[in-house]
Amino acid sequence: MFAKHAMSLATWGVLSLGLVAGLSAEENTPAKPAGGSITGKCLIDGNVPAAGKLKIDKDVEVCGKRSDVDKSLMVAKNKGIQNVVVSIKKIDAPDGWPKAQLARIFDQKDCEFVSRVMIVPVGSQIDIKNSDPVLHNVHTYSRRNTPINQGIPAGQSLKQKLEKEETIKVTCDVHKWMLSWIVVAGHPYYTLTNEDGSFELKNVPPGTYELIAWHESLGKSKTKHKKVEVKADGTVEGIDFEFKPKN
Repeated sequence: MFAKHAMSLATWGVLSLGLVAGLSAEENTPAKPAGGSITGKCLIDGNVPAAGKLKIDKDVEVCGKRSDVDKSLMVAKNKGIQNVVVSIKKIDAPDGWPKAQLARIFDQKDCEFVSRVMIVPVGSQIDIKNSDPVLHNVHTYSRRNTPINQGIPAGQSLKQKLEKEETIKVTCDVHKWMLSWIVVAGHPYYTLTNEDGSFELKNVPPGTYELIAWHESLGKSKTKHKKVEVKADGTVEGIDFEFKPKN
């Protein structure tokens, strides 16, 4: 009886030690450092060019509903530029990113691409819709992904999977003024500037990086790459890019 009781105590002791050791190992496992943020603005250096006008001369009963202002360069009163793509150069995507390959809707409404610039993860499937009662012909100028040059009748759509990183120009061959861009991103550290030219990159792992800013009509920023050091739970502020207006 005594031997059996002693055996039970010994067994419980071994289990207890194992449990404590397991807890200690888990407690001692270092957590991944929290990510930081990078904020700044993209600005015009010089006089702000006047917005151009589009010649809307086809399917006017439908297409005439949209604005005739050329949206290729939208600049706020503070000289901030909208729709600049800001990204980190040479950074690996985190494990398991992207978590879900959701379909991204890319619509055509009132003879305009609803998203002027769209950023999607590599591997995304885009659902190109035609919400207009007229024919559109979607033409993508892809080099790394399979290009599209196909008519989409009223109310219909087509699907396309984007497997490679690149920036894709998208037009409609029926309505020559229609233009958009799809940025296929290989990591989550991409963002677009807001109406006032401001941007924020979130959850960036601690480290030293270079940033790039690109705009559809102005190209890369004249200030080129910006080197930043990101610290855990910190915010790097004032990372501004300047763009020279084209003559």
